[in-house]
Amino acid sequence: MPKASLFIGNLSYSANEEHLSAHFAAFGADNIRIIEGKGFAFLDIDAGDVTRAIEGMDGTELLGRRIRVSEARPKERGPRPGGGEGASFRGNGGGGGQGGGYGGGYGGGEDRGGGYDRGGYGGGTRGGKGGRGGNRGGREPRW
Repeated sequence: MPKASLFIGNLSYSANEEHLSAHFAAFGADNIRIIEGKGFAFLDIDAGDVTRAIEGMDGTELLGRRIRVSEARPKERGPRPGGGEGASFRGNGGGGGQGGGYGGGYGGGEDRGGGYDRGGYGGGTRGGKGGRGGNRGGREPRW
């Protein structure tokens, strides 16, 4: 029978393959892939059991946490969104890139006069073109 992948979210960081294998034993889980330090994993079950597994396991407790179970989506290909324009050196913050991310970041740092300048927030939300981050307080750089 063909296999399908499930996404398991909200995992405890102490969860391991044995925990998931035992928790999903009724569905014959195999090929368990825990993403270290992220709190989620993928596992394979028979394609005919996907709906039953999601309905039966979503919201169940594993190691003190209510896990989220859904059908895994294919990994998106192509360039990663976000980035663009970069962060600044002690001054204005960077902006978000065309078509991605959540905007740039705080510029950050101190200028030579000792004033603290956190830079700007950048702009844009997912899918939008981020703007250039603004100067958010502190003194203007002396260059």
